[in-house]
Amino acid sequence: MAKAQTEEKLAATEAMVEKEPIISLSEFANTFKSPVELMGGFVYMMQKEGRVRDTAANYAKAFEEFRNRPIG
Repeated sequence: MAKAQTEEKLAATEAMVEKEPIISLSEFANTFKSPVELMGGFVYMMQKEGRVRDTAANYAKAFEEFRNRPIG
């Protein structure tokens, strides 16, 4: 019984370790398809906030929020 619980915990730990890799803001900007001007504004905002290392999923979410925010 204890061996099965230990194996389950090990499997859960291994799943947690296999997270999405951290990438730089420039890596995200170079691979994400968007107009240059829009990506330039996004990169400027992220650098201003100090967010220069994150996952691609977090950058994509932040980009969508940036793209959909009201102007003015």
